[in-house]
Amino acid sequence: MLVNPFNPLGDTANFQLFRNPAGKVIAMTIKPNTTGGPLIYDSIAYAYSPANRLSSYVYFSVLRVGTSATATPFQKYELTYSGNNVTQRLEYQLYGALQTPQLIETINLQYDEKPATRALSEEEYMLELAPVNVLVPAVNNILRIEFIPADNPNDRFTTVYAYVYGTNNKPATAKVTTTFAVAGVEIKSTMKFFYN
Repeated sequence: MLVNPFNPLGDTANFQLFRNPAGKVIAMTIKPNTTGGPLIYDSIAYAYSPANRLSSYVYFSVLRVGTSATATPFQKYELTYSGNNVTQRLEYQLYGALQTPQLIETINLQYDEKPATRALSEEEYMLELAPVNVLVPAVNNILRIEFIPADNPNDRFTTVYAYVYGTNNKPATAKVTTTFAVAGVEIKSTMKFFYN
């Protein structure tokens, strides 16, 4: 169960994971902690490549009334790997049908060859436990992320990380520059990393 940190006495959610015989998560439900009446919640179905890596997942909206339930797919993601890093994530809108996906956004990622500040596992990714400079499952540090909206590819934006590495061979600091192509605007910031 997860509690809203901004309102600890308010909404909570119950996460339930379902695994295949090999221990891989094949589905997850996210239910509000409520009782009585119709129940609406999200369910996610996960698929794996022949190499046993997370390759895609679909979000369903589930309406349960009594003992019957209706699941409607509304969003799909596809992941492409190079080595142990996800180098592309595609996001689709499904509009209630798996057969007619509409591409919403493409995210392209490039990495350094150093150990990640914190490697992100598939399950951590599924549970959205990513640290601030990690977006997808990866063992190296992101150097460049490009977000390309499908409806207007010219409206893309890019974030670039320029790291200074510490004696542990991991990033100590990073200068971060986000550039919005159409507006010609750059936003700059600095990150500092601490390790136990």
